[in-house]
Amino acid sequence: MSGYDTSARGELLVSTFTAGMHPINPMSGHILPVIFFFHFGEQLNDVGHVGKGGLDPDEFWHAWARGAEMTVDIFDPKWNAWDWVEKDLEDMRRAFNVSPPGHKLSS
Repeated sequence: MSGYDTSARGELLVSTFTAGMHPINPMSGHILPVIFFFHFGEQLNDVGHVGKGGLDPDEFWHAWARGAEMTVDIFDPKWNAWDWVEKDLEDMRRAFNVSPPGHKLSS
């Protein structure tokens, strides 16, 4: 839904996006773990592979704002993903007020 990829940068941004959307423990539950995992390269658990240098400060704040603008919290226990699996992704983004991701890093 966020449009971020699975690179270290993308994983960090999707966690920031969800932190903006989900108000419960946004820093300790979403952002700090991924900064250690995908920016500093610290293996905090056995899930996934660490990465380094994933923090993109400009896009970090854009991801936070994008999540905060959403009209639904998809981490809310009352939200049911199965109600949406057959829907078009772009229709979902419009329904939930998900703006496009920002700039891409140049190679």
